[in-house]
Amino acid sequence: MRKIESILYHEQELTIHIATGSLQASEIIQTLKLFYSATPTRLVLWDFSHATFECIRSSEVALISNMSKQFSHGRKDGKTAMLFASNEGFGLGRMYDTHKEQNDVNHPYMSFRSKNEALDWLGVQL
Repeated sequence: MRKIESILYHEQELTIHIATGSLQASEIIQTLKLFYSATPTRLVLWDFSHATFECIRSSEVALISNMSKQFSHGRKDGKTAMLFASNEGFGLGRMYDTHKEQNDVNHPYMSFRSKNEALDWLGVQL
């Protein structure tokens, strides 16, 4: 079973990546590559609320951020929300947000603890 499942909502221009279990950076990078190899949606929600991060180092957060920056030009007016249930995950998400801000990324990223708040920020209803 895949640790990251991707669900596409065409009408909302939204992709939700749902991660479960203990994640590795390589699994996130692989999902990014698959997402950008197709026609990426404008809006993305990474749902990490059922994932753990003991295998991801802070240096790998920068690697993931750099990888997504290489491809993000194809998402005009894009926005990405990340959903976390754990303090550890939320901390990694904020680290990712900060890395993106420092590297002048083309579209906004934000970490959330509430799925409803994340969807509101993206401007969609499911």
